Amino acid sequence: MMNKQMSNRELIIKITVLLLGVSLGVGILVSLYLKNMALHNLAQEDAKKTSSLVFEIMNTKMKEGWGKEDLAVMMKRLNNLKKGLEINAYRSPAVASLFGQDPDATKALKEDKSLLKAMQTGKQVLIVKDDDAVKFYYPIKATKECLECHINAKVGDVNGVLTTYFPGSSISIPLYKMTGYYILFLVIFLIIIFITLYIVLSKKIVKPLINFTAQIKEIGKNQNIKNRLSVETQISEITQLGIEFNNLLDTINYYYEKLILQLYEDSLTSLPNLIALEKDIKRSKNPTVVIFNINQFRDINNFYGYETGDFILKELSVILKDIEFAQRKTYRIGSDEFVWLLDDVLDFYDFIDVLEEIQEHHFTYKESDIRIALACGIASSSNRLMENASVALHQAKISSKPFEVYDNSMEKEDTIEQNVYWTKKLKEALDEDRIIIYFQPILDVKLKKANKFESLVRLQDRDGTIHSPVKFMDVAKLSRLYLKLTRRIIKKAFEYFKDKPYEFSVNVSMDDITDLPTKNYILDLLRNFPEPSRVVFEILETEEITEFNIVNAFATEVKSMGAKLAIDDFGSGFSNYDYIIKLNVDFLKIDSSLIKNIDTDEDIAIVVESIIYSAKRLGLKTIAEFVHSQEVMDKVKELGVDYIQGYHIDQPLSDISSHLSK
Repeated sequence: MMNKQMSNRELIIKITVLLLGVSLGVGILVSLYLKNMALHNLAQEDAKKTSSLVFEIMNTKMKEGWGKEDLAVMMKRLNNLKKGLEINAYRSPAVASLFGQDPDATKALKEDKSLLKAMQTGKQVLIVKDDDAVKFYYPIKATKECLECHINAKVGDVNGVLTTYFPGSSISIPLYKMTGYYILFLVIFLIIIFITLYIVLSKKIVKPLINFTAQIKEIGKNQNIKNRLSVETQISEITQLGIEFNNLLDTINYYYEKLILQLYEDSLTSLPNLIALEKDIKRSKNPTVVIFNINQFRDINNFYGYETGDFILKELSVILKDIEFAQRKTYRIGSDEFVWLLDDVLDFYDFIDVLEEIQEHHFTYKESDIRIALACGIASSSNRLMENASVALHQAKISSKPFEVYDNSMEKEDTIEQNVYWTKKLKEALDEDRIIIYFQPILDVKLKKANKFESLVRLQDRDGTIHSPVKFMDVAKLSRLYLKLTRRIIKKAFEYFKDKPYEFSVNVSMDDITDLPTKNYILDLLRNFPEPSRVVFEILETEEITEFNIVNAFATEVKSMGAKLAIDDFGSGFSNYDYIIKLNVDFLKIDSSLIKNIDTDEDIAIVVESIIYSAKRLGLKTIAEFVHSQEVMDKVKELGVDYIQGYHIDQPLSDISSHLSK
């Protein structure tokens, strides 16, 4: 049965009532105690003093010759001194034999047992009656002096008994004793109050809170948010606190499980992700992995749109998961990459059949019928399972095969050594300020002279040798030196053209734009440049724009300061005019793959002509790259290009004055 709950207010009221009850009870007990003390100790003391005084008076008067009648008169007067006071004297049988006995005394000795006891034993007797009246029996013992008259007695014999009777109301308590009793009562009362408060507060509040805190510490120590508090208390606020804390744990646990789910699950396909794959590989005794990659998936995204691309990814995930094949688990580890993990050797004959079945699937979305081509890399038990499978996948793509199985011959140790070599060389060049800028002229077709220059990076060796970015740019991205390299290039380009009246361009990538410190660094340089309108930022069209909002914000900001935008390598894939319009670009740089053979390939010429036509309709200027001959130059002029760039105009130069002086 659950304890009845109460609030803190109810507890305070309960404690107050309890203390009042305890106070009343203690007061009554102390009062009874004082009364008992008064009736027994004080009354006895008072009666003893009175009896002693009466005896001394009687003894003195008897020595003066007073007789029995005189003593009787004196006793009568004493009894009238205080209301209710009654004093009597009774002779012992021995004394009565010498001086006679009062008939009432004889009767009293027979009927009053207390009187007889005091007479026979010589002990004082105190009797408290129901009406609190007190009667005291005071034995009078013979002394040596008494033997002069009481010849039949010896020292110590009881010669008589004095009785003193008075009501309880007439007992007086001395002030010092009353004060002592009051202090004692106060101390006892305070002790009882504090003990009561301690017991009640400890049991009702402190103990539940200590238990509450101990359970919280235990949960924190074990880091087990699935545990719940069990609070046994009658205080509703503490009970509610426990309920709210458990609700908080429920909420934390919910979001924790959701976070764990997100950590190990791909959000688009709901398949396990790369983190889950790495954990499962460690648990597998004989793992085999198959990496599936969709060939030219970026082109599908650009041509059909990202909604179509997402649809293909989700449908392919279902196919890979549900298709009948060996016991395995399916993962999505990247944009267009999936993995099978098997705990056994792969049956290649069955795999080829399954792969053909997958590749024959038609993906139909919004009336578009799309087929995809897959490349696969396969690797079995090794310490570098995923790396080896990736090497096999790369080899499959190079050889245009549906799949490749990893073997040691695919390793390229010289490539690894080259990466280490160029990483070191690039770091040294950055530290020693040997990153330099070359500038390639861009000819204005109408003006027939160069009035624009593209900034190109070079690495100058210690011996003066100049290296092109082909050797170190990929290494820069892999070694995380890329962003530092970008800042150095753009800064030097801005410094070089600060006092020159020419338009110049610098290349920026997705990595540059999405990295907030680098983006802010570029924007600060642009703000402090005297003529931002002479600056052109070239964005690679070959790079997939995965964070369009960030790129668009960058484009908007640089355009607001007067700078221009160009799309570099346009036409290298299925070009996305939607991005061009949204980014409000100024130039399209037609990719070299379309320009280099334009004078001999009529199909390519048609494609370039359509690009130039579309650009003009959109109000954009076009730049033809890789113009390496007079024939190519004549052809692009014929097609209506606005600017020409390439070795036929001039090669990249360390100083533009050498070109301008021609």
